[in-house]
Amino acid sequence: MSNQQQTPASVRIKNITQTPEMLTIHWQNNATSEHSWFWLKDHGEDAASLNPATMQREVDTFTIDPAIQPESVKITADGSGINILCKPS
Repeated sequence: MSNQQQTPASVRIKNITQTPEMLTIHWQNNATSEHSWFWLKDHGEDAASLNPATMQREVDTFTIDPAIQPESVKITADGSGINILCKPS
């Protein structure tokens, strides 16, 4: 994983590319960041992955399939985030 430069929260996503191993995010300020599917699953911010009251992760890292793959990946309409649906393991 790499992040070529700091990306402020106000910078939107320009586009994304994906491989079987990772997701690459291309930002509007021309920065890029790469994240493995495993890391993304482990650091999900949805209610099933992160307790909103305590900010405690609800994911058991050791149960994540190392070869996890997404079912769908979509940039949010405003370009502020990405919604990833993972294939059931």
